[in-house]
Amino acid sequence: MGEASEPVFDTRIFAHVINTGTPFERLELAVQLADLVCDPGCPQDEFDAVTPSLLRLSADPDEVVRRQLAESLAACPQLDRRVVASIAADDESIALPFLAKAQSLDAAAMAAIARAGDEARQCAIAAREDISGAAVSALAEGGSEAAVRVMLDNPAVTPDAALLRRIYVRFWKRGDIVEQLLGFDDLPVDIRILEVRRASSRMQSMVKANDWSPGDDGRGMVSDAQDRTLIALLNSADPAELSRLIAFVSSRDMLTPSLLLKAAAEGHMHIVERALAFLTATSLKRTRKLMYDNGALSLRALTVTAGLPDECFPLLRAAADVARELRGENEWPSAERFGRKVVETLVTRFASAPAKEKRRALALFEASATGPTRMLARHLIEAMERAA
Repeated sequence: MGEASEPVFDTRIFAHVINTGTPFERLELAVQLADLVCDPGCPQDEFDAVTPSLLRLSADPDEVVRRQLAESLAACPQLDRRVVASIAADDESIALPFLAKAQSLDAAAMAAIARAGDEARQCAIAAREDISGAAVSALAEGGSEAAVRVMLDNPAVTPDAALLRRIYVRFWKRGDIVEQLLGFDDLPVDIRILEVRRASSRMQSMVKANDWSPGDDGRGMVSDAQDRTLIALLNSADPAELSRLIAFVSSRDMLTPSLLLKAAAEGHMHIVERALAFLTATSLKRTRKLMYDNGALSLRALTVTAGLPDECFPLLRAAADVARELRGENEWPSAERFGRKVVETLVTRFASAPAKEKRRALALFEASATGPTRMLARHLIEAMERAA
């Protein structure tokens, strides 16, 4: 606004036009007054003087006058809050375009509409390129489902983990919003784990209801997909967060022997270490010592305390031996290279064992591995069967 000066007009003229003028005359007045207040050089006293007239025009009985006023005032960098509120409360055909682009909406005004506005007005705020942080928070806390979806689609919105969690808590049963949330890198890993579990449960039910795959085969495929997705999520977590996530996975009955074996077969030993530490209520430091430094008997005692079946031990022992050998390397091997070394260790260790034990150990690895290493185990099993 410019500096204060003596008013150059008599506002009684505006009142006369508003009271007795034709719709066209009121429309012309609306455009002229809008041009005046939108001018950055408009003196403050003139701005204040015409505000009552703008307020009356914003409630004009003629929709054309109100629409023109709203369109003309949208570009104003500053407006009296009463004028903004009056236009925002108008018919949607007038209010929504104004709310979508009005430059006079500050952070507080956007937040107020996000909190108290109806769904259509919330959506208008949610789509703004300059949406304020306060408005984003207000929509996350109490906005309608439609408004939250619009907000999540807005490229100007970069929600943090805490805000994404608040939205998930409100809308976890709404598939469309959950899909949007899963697209954000900052979505907390524990939420992704919950969604893995929910997706797995849905798939199990669908397999059973539609008889897509016979019995255990169908359930096994779904469980396998769940385990591998979980391993990927746990691998993506910060080391400082991993122990907490292991506890969370266990609380959802997802920390299964098959999960640990799959992680071991591909060399994700940091997951295995923390899982065994959690299951045995042992410190991570001591768990590592028992796994790598104290021999096979210590590792077996650890797996027994963890409640793992006996058949898990050969694979876990082989993976621990490979990990111990690789600890001095500058770069941890790929899952395929690690898996090949585990197969080599199993074959060497069971060289003099009965064929049945060899096949059992390799079959467990085959069920736990993926890709080329799974095929390697399958070929070895077939070769032993042919030689039998």
